[in-house]
Amino acid sequence: MSFETLIVPFLTGGFIIAGVKYASVHLKNPVLASIFSALPVGLFSIFWIVNNQASAYGHSYAIMNLILLLSTLYFVLLLDYFSLSKNVAYVSAIAFYYVLVMFHYFG
Repeated sequence: MSFETLIVPFLTGGFIIAGVKYASVHLKNPVLASIFSALPVGLFSIFWIVNNQASAYGHSYAIMNLILLLSTLYFVLLLDYFSLSKNVAYVSAIAFYYVLVMFHYFG
């Protein structure tokens, strides 16, 4: 793999992260920030997956999206219904996410 083949994926991911930061800080618009962060990076990245691995990647990507959805709902639940601080809810949701990822990867 050459260095040049990493530039476009790197710029794509960087653009999305920069868009989230810009929308949340400068535009003060959490809805627009969430739209940027929800861009289907995994679907974009299928373009760079080897043909015979695309189906397995797609299945795993769907499961990872479900894990992300569950983790995000867990974060909102902790924040809104249990009145935890944003940082505590965030760390708990990240830990929850990684536990589910480990079950997916090793399970």
